[in-house]
Amino acid sequence: MATEIKRVLYIFITLCVILTFALAVSRFTGSSDNDSTVSESLSDDRSQNASQVIAEQSEETTDQSLVSGEESNEYSGGESSTSSEESQPEESSEEDESSEEQSTAEGFPVNYIENNVTASYIAVYNVTEGRYIYGKNQNEKCYPASLTKLVTALLAVKYLDENEIITVGEEIKRIGRGSSVAYLGVGYKMKLEVLLDAMMLPSGNDAAYTAAVAVGRKVLNNPNASVDDALDSFYAIANEYVKSIGCTGTNIACPDGYHDDNHYTTAWDYVLISKEALKSPLISKVVKKKTASDTLADGAGVTYTNNNRLITDTEYRSYWGIVTGLKTGTTDEAGYCIAVSAKYNGVEMIIIVMKSSTASSRYDDAVKLISAAYGWFE
Repeated sequence: MATEIKRVLYIFITLCVILTFALAVSRFTGSSDNDSTVSESLSDDRSQNASQVIAEQSEETTDQSLVSGEESNEYSGGESSTSSEESQPEESSEEDESSEEQSTAEGFPVNYIENNVTASYIAVYNVTEGRYIYGKNQNEKCYPASLTKLVTALLAVKYLDENEIITVGEEIKRIGRGSSVAYLGVGYKMKLEVLLDAMMLPSGNDAAYTAAVAVGRKVLNNPNASVDDALDSFYAIANEYVKSIGCTGTNIACPDGYHDDNHYTTAWDYVLISKEALKSPLISKVVKKKTASDTLADGAGVTYTNNNRLITDTEYRSYWGIVTGLKTGTTDEAGYCIAVSAKYNGVEMIIIVMKSSTASSRYDDAVKLISAAYGWFE
């Protein structure tokens, strides 16, 4: 009996131990699964958070790149790394256009000109086609001498009426020693074309001062303005005018071109000035005259001869009818200068020659440049 009880108790205890162990294993397994699920959930959350952080960092980096690009854009004058690639061809094109403005025309005999022309400053321009042909030191500072009278003439036709009577005054006493003159006297009265003849054909400095004072007084709207005030007015509008037509290297300090260190220009600027002169029917008429027989307002007669030998000298007869102007000029500092206009087969050219070595070489230089411009060669 006792033995039977012990056996039952043993079986009971064994079953309890087994049950307890089973429950323990079950709890352990369940806890392990739950922890795994939580771990996986945390892992997923961290993964998502990490992805979100990476995405946010990526967006922040992009924003910073954009800000950096904007800052770069601001400091580099408007060219970001993207836009620079797009705008670069345009810039290159603008640079090309700028360089083409003063690029020697194809086929122009540069070597021949450089070896056979004495002038220090040259500009050749095709007016008809609006095309630069050739230049030598064309943007360098030089002195214009009496080519200045083209500017004075332009302002005269702009501000003075062709039929008004212009009276010569004390201003003619301002001319420098050794000046070329038209032999005007105080009190002489004349119309504008006669005054231009006196200024452009014999290159009268007296006529240039008369024109400048008349223009200055007209601008001041004061016919009684002093000579000094009238000249100051003339210089002011003359400098405004040359800038308005594109001149960047010219300063006007006298109406006749008599040397003044503060009176200077460039050969290229005189292309621009000459272009404007050719637009004036009156100036174009005057500068192509061989001679002019004029009558002053009091009935006295005067005759002027053009000192441009390309128009008057039989040595250059073959260029008569081709050369149409414009003006010569000479001072010790400027050398021998000439602004030439020519027209052949409907094509108009401007040739600026400054600081040739001699009086005759300026004409020889001009002729060679005319021939080169039109493609002729003897």
